[in-house]
Amino acid sequence: FLIEATSSGWVKYELAVNREGKVTSATLVETNLKSTPTKIKLRNHAMGFVFEKGTYYPKFHHVVVKITSMKSTQISKKEEELLKNEQQLVALKANPETGITGSVESKAPIKILTSCPSCLQGLSRFSDDLNNGLLEADYVVVEMANLILGENWMPEFVAKANNGGIERVLL
Repeated sequence: FLIEATSSGWVKYELAVNREGKVTSATLVETNLKSTPTKIKLRNHAMGFVFEKGTYYPKFHHVVVKITSMKSTQISKKEEELLKNEQQLVALKANPETGITGSVESKAPIKILTSCPSCLQGLSRFSDDLNNGLLEADYVVVEMANLILGENWMPEFVAKANNGGIERVLL
């Protein structure tokens, strides 16, 4: 989880969760923060988490969560970088010599590819921040599969795997 705060760092809290899915306590496990107010802010945020309730759960179960805090100026800098990159992409799309087609004005999405799960999650937070609101983030291998195998590669793969294909993969 990423929270805007006065100092940057991270904390790990062990949360006790009751059968109703409510957090009843948060115990600090590990941190690199020195700021006590930031630790308290992140603890209060963790105390507001709600988990799925269930009658088959033990009376209390425990989970460890890592919450990252980031100075608001750092978040603004990331947004500024994305907007600057958007302008560069618009310039590339406008130049016929680049071979890049489409335009931001035509509501074509700007796709950023990554192989990092954390980066993908972070980029997804900024999906509405570009002028056209059409930022997409995806994994490089998914985009390659879409281009090489076609748009329906994933449903086709799942169908083959469910139809006896998974045993061949595992053996």
